[in-house]
Amino acid sequence: MLKPLAVAVLLATGQPAIAATTWSYDFSGNFDDHFSQMSDVGTAVAIQSGGRFIYSADSLDTSGDGPILVHQHFMPTFGQSWTTQIDATIPLSLDSLPNVKDWYMEVGLAVGYMTANSSHDLSLSHHLSYGLEIGNMADLNGTHPARKYLGENYVDEQDIWDDAPYPGDPTSQTSLETVTLQVSFDNQSKILTASSTQFGQFVTVDTSNWGMKNADPFLVAPFFSAEGYGVPANAPLAIDNFSATLNADPSGTVVPNFLGGNNPGNLFVEYGVHDSNGILQLVSEGAFGLPTFMTPGTQLQLFDVSVNGVLDAPVELSFVYDPALLPNGFDEANLRVFHWTGTEWENLGGVVDAANNTITVTTNSLSPFAIAAVPEPETYALMLAGLGLVGFAARRRKSA
Repeated sequence: MLKPLAVAVLLATGQPAIAATTWSYDFSGNFDDHFSQMSDVGTAVAIQSGGRFIYSADSLDTSGDGPILVHQHFMPTFGQSWTTQIDATIPLSLDSLPNVKDWYMEVGLAVGYMTANSSHDLSLSHHLSYGLEIGNMADLNGTHPARKYLGENYVDEQDIWDDAPYPGDPTSQTSLETVTLQVSFDNQSKILTASSTQFGQFVTVDTSNWGMKNADPFLVAPFFSAEGYGVPANAPLAIDNFSATLNADPSGTVVPNFLGGNNPGNLFVEYGVHDSNGILQLVSEGAFGLPTFMTPGTQLQLFDVSVNGVLDAPVELSFVYDPALLPNGFDEANLRVFHWTGTEWENLGGVVDAANNTITVTTNSLSPFAIAAVPEPETYALMLAGLGLVGFAARRRKSA
């Protein structure tokens, strides 16, 4: 059970993220170029050995958190999407330790944020810790051995949830001593997702209540934690193969061609990508009405276009869309531009240039535009059902 992360030194010495999109380290080079080792491990051993970072301790009669390895350069912000992972090892030989009560050992990956009003300076007021754990604690059902995943969502000194079963029978030959732990963040939904390559998604955490702004950095840290029993030197806990990636943000813009005689001034474009929950949120806020088109993929590309002068219509707009958001095999020739007139979504059609990822239309007014596809009536009904909008649409018609 990871205690509040000690990060006082990091806050004084941390470096901003370097100009890179990927990071990796196999624990066989210069450790100090990548990580800052936080927390005092006392007489325990925490070193690089054999291309891994290992941790062992002669005795842990009381609480004995191991080292926390905070990455010095991969500090992604709340406004970025990213993924990070490590290989976590708890040797299978530890399953045969003596049946001593009240002990645990854990290897994990933590992601956290320290708010300005944190109640004490030596902890992260918000963090997700996710790891592989073995032990004989009350919360491990009092059995020995017990091997499982641990998940902890820690917000303002309170555990929001804790623990989940280790997949499979830990006493069988299918038990894994090495598991790849992953944590990813989506900057649109603000969701942290913990998963593993072996067992799939573990849990998701909504960080929208963490009080973060887009420029605020996350701290990312592999960690060891143990209590109540020594970690044998001949069977140390280990981490290896750290990697992290900043995902490319969706990109889109609009190129105007003002066909009227007067210059309307500067064009302003606000580009956004939204899933079904985001669409419903915008509808509820009155940004536009219920969609009447098919979203090509799981996320809808929206453009809010305006000028700081008086538009002398018509205007030709070339929308530069992000093809990475389209589903595999989708024919870009089927893309259309829909325009919210204030009362309905108008299908403007469009001329698609798939080589340059543009679709061009002519319009007489500006406001929200969506890159979409025209569904058949039965497909539209299925789309509404998939978005959870059927009941919403029915209620809207009834109240209209």
